[in-house]
Amino acid sequence: MSLTNAGRYLFLIVSVAGLCFGQPQSVIVPQIADGGGWQTTLVLTSTTTTGGSATLSFYQETSGGATQTWNLPLMESSSQTVQVGGGATVFLHTAGAGAVTSVGWAQMIVSPGIVAYAIFTQRIPGQADQDGTAPGGAATERFLVPFDNTSGCVTGVAIANPSNANSTILVNVETETGAVSQATLSLPAQGHAAFALSERIPATAGHRGLAEFYMQGIGTRTATGSPFVMLALRFNPTGAFTTAPVYAQTGAPIVGVKPPDSRR
Repeated sequence: MSLTNAGRYLFLIVSVAGLCFGQPQSVIVPQIADGGGWQTTLVLTSTTTTGGSATLSFYQETSGGATQTWNLPLMESSSQTVQVGGGATVFLHTAGAGAVTSVGWAQMIVSPGIVAYAIFTQRIPGQADQDGTAPGGAATERFLVPFDNTSGCVTGVAIANPSNANSTILVNVETETGAVSQATLSLPAQGHAAFALSERIPATAGHRGLAEFYMQGIGTRTATGSPFVMLALRFNPTGAFTTAPVYAQTGAPIVGVKPPDSRR
C-alpha cells in the first residue's frame, strides 16, 4: 500500500541535528505528511545561549520516487528561514487541512547547537487524535532494521535520497525461520519512498526478522548508490504506531553472511 494515499501505514521521520562547532548542520527529514488526517510538527530547540537559525527546504513526492520543490505552508512562519533564540524552542506546524495527504521529505540547514524532533498527529473522525514522535539520524550507507509483520502488526520504512545522483539500495532480509532473501530499490536524485515492508519486500510478510539496507557497491570504487536517510515505524492491529529503531552502520553487509569458521 502506498503511503501517498493517507493510509494508516504512513511513515514519518525527523532527523536530530548533531553539534559541530562553528559549522551549520544538514538535518534530513525523510518523511513529511500533511493533509488527509495527518499533520506534522517540527520542534527546534537551541541548546546554546546564542541561538541561531534553521533554513527549510521541502520536496514533495510525485511519482516513481521522484520529487519536486514543495512550497509547504507552516502555520507559524511564512519564511524559509526560522530564528531560534538561545535556550528556546520553536514549534512549526503544517496546516494539515487538505483532503488528500501530501508526502515528501525536508532538509533543514541549522546553526550549531540546534536539535530537532517531529510530532505526528493523526485525526480520524469519531476517534481521539493520536500523536507520535520520532527522532532520526544522518545520511549513511547502511542501516539495520528489525521488523515484525506478525499477528496483524506492520513494520514500514521511509527513505530519502538527499543527493543529486540516482541511488541503488540493496536489501538483505533474514527471517526468524533462517530464510535469507534479497531485494533492490532504486531512488532518483532527491528521491523519496515510504512503504510497508511486506508490500515492497514480500519475503517479510507474516514474519519477524532483520532487514539490512545498504547502497550498492558499498566499500568499493564501483558504488552506484549514495548515503541515504531512513526510519522505521511499527503499527499494531488497532493502527496505533510507535517508532521502531534503525541502526546506522558502516562497513560490509552482515545479514545472510556466514560467520568465519572458528576451526580454521
